Amino acid sequence: MSLAFPFAFLAALAVNTQATSKNTTAVEPISSAGQVTGSSRWIDPSATERGIRVRSERADEWSVTVTDLAEDYPHVQVIMRDPEGNEIERDVELKDATVEGRSRELAAIVALVIEEATAADPPEPRKTAKSQKPESDDELASERTWWLGGGPRLELGPPRLVTTSGGLDARGGMWFGQHFQALADVGWHASRQVASLNAIRVGAGLAAGTSLPARRLWLGGGLMPGLEVVVARGTRVRTTALFATDVFGIAQLRIKQAVLGLRTGITLNLPSAAVANQNVLVWNNARWFIGFSFGWIFAG
Repeated sequence: MSLAFPFAFLAALAVNTQATSKNTTAVEPISSAGQVTGSSRWIDPSATERGIRVRSERADEWSVTVTDLAEDYPHVQVIMRDPEGNEIERDVELKDATVEGRSRELAAIVALVIEEATAADPPEPRKTAKSQKPESDDELASERTWWLGGGPRLELGPPRLVTTSGGLDARGGMWFGQHFQALADVGWHASRQVASLNAIRVGAGLAAGTSLPARRLWLGGGLMPGLEVVVARGTRVRTTALFATDVFGIAQLRIKQAVLGLRTGITLNLPSAAVANQNVLVWNNARWFIGFSFGWIFAG
């Protein structure tokens, strides 16, 4: 009894060692990039790996694990891992009768899946100097963006001799960065108070300002000198050419591709114009004005 115990202990230890060794070899290692691993008896991993490399330029970035799903016919599971660790799984029934032929067949299938998956990945956007520069949605204008539009204009003379006039202007401008804007307008306006005055005005100038944060609003001020031709009709007709300069403040609001504008200030006329017909109508040296505009923005 005492002699049999050591032999029984050694026999049990040998059985446990064999079982442990068998379980250890059954665990498949995690495949590394560019390798084909697994326990399949239907293909040659090395031949399959070479076939994938021949057929796909991205083979070195992927790893492949092959496992048998059946013992009596070549049905295998293939797990493909991309460089980011994402897995693609396929169950494949191989048709060829030889190990070499099945290895080539599986290599062609795996290479096709790799190429399709690579082509489906969207390319990274190319970074240019323009895209690297952050663009704020709150900026009203980018460099050399221009607009064209028009709207009504109202003028009012001084309190001591109130004369009003109104008309329409065609207006346009171009932003240079965020702080400067070139402006131009062509307009007609007239007054009908007993007698009549009609004026055609052409002007161009410059405004300076800035856009407010978190809004598409541009605020500024500027000067616009111009030439104004006034036709006065009373007891007789008289035409006078005036130098007219607008000193103004301006506000502009952009809504998508449209721009709404408000301009107000003082128009300085030199000389003044007048017409008499029972009463006297005067185009004063200084007149307050306000103008509204609606325009469309164009890329420069």
